[in-house]
Amino acid sequence: MVEALQELEALLRRYGQPYLANTVSVATGYALAGDERLWPSLCSVEWWGDSGSIAAIEPAVLGGFTRDARADSRRLRELMLTVYAGMQTHCIPPPEARLMANQFNKWLVSQI
Repeated sequence: MVEALQELEALLRRYGQPYLANTVSVATGYALAGDERLWPSLCSVEWWGDSGSIAAIEPAVLGGFTRDARADSRRLRELMLTVYAGMQTHCIPPPEARLMANQFNKWLVSQI
């Protein structure tokens, strides 16, 4: 989980999302310390909420639909699914997380 969080933070910084990257950094700190606050923090609106959440970031759009930006979009979805899998193991994910994870899985399967 720590590696996924670190990669996610780097991705968000690359696409000009410092606030969300800092949110991931806090979660990474919790994960490294084995702090149980990790799980409630992952269930927050910053992760799965509205159009300003981590789940809503779209590197392909932000990066001008280049090959690298499209690959980063796919990677962001994969990383968010890793986070979601951890949440399923340790807490009850909010409905928004479940909906986004289902959508991410569909997109990954269909190569979108």
